[in-house]
Amino acid sequence: MIKKNIIEQYEKVLGKNYRIFNDLNSSFDIDIIYFYPHKLNPFHIFVTVGRTVQNKLKFPNESNLCGELGIVLPGSWPINMTYIMFLEDIYDDVNVSWPIAWLKYISTYSYESCNPIFIGDTLTNGYPMVEFASNTTFSAFFVYYPSNLGPLGKIEIRDFSCLWPIHSGEYELVQESGFNTLRKLFVDNGSNEIMDLNRHNLS
Repeated sequence: MIKKNIIEQYEKVLGKNYRIFNDLNSSFDIDIIYFYPHKLNPFHIFVTVGRTVQNKLKFPNESNLCGELGIVLPGSWPINMTYIMFLEDIYDDVNVSWPIAWLKYISTYSYESCNPIFIGDTLTNGYPMVEFASNTTFSAFFVYYPSNLGPLGKIEIRDFSCLWPIHSGEYELVQESGFNTLRKLFVDNGSNEIMDLNRHNLS
């Protein structure tokens, strides 16, 4: 699925009110698309375009790879609409920028390190892991499909995945019992991929 097809699929679900941030600092041709909040989808949504192609080029014999990635922030997330024109500029406030900065980092990590990312993988903020920022107790990401009830659940792109922020205890649970245990807890508790800084630790 080429970039144009991926963008068209995003448009079907998320609308056409967006801006593409072309990756000028990498050789992997992976861009970030920012979908602005609107009446029917009142969230800040950031998704990648280009990972599908890179997976085929870099890891042609692997299966269950996570494809394009997305992250969803609530409409109340304090993104300055002036600074969003220059994505790097919002990095000045870590409490605002950490989810977006991590999406950018993870989007090319596989190809820079030659380590594929699979559906169900967990990615920690350091070893030992520490919280992403002072406004959150999350310290890792769980890479998994979007919730059927979430804003990205209707995207029909093969292996499209979301970055689900998780607590250190939830990370340990995945290491001990496998990712399906955490997935079931998310389902049982009605969790979805929308960033909720107040979500309690399910472990």
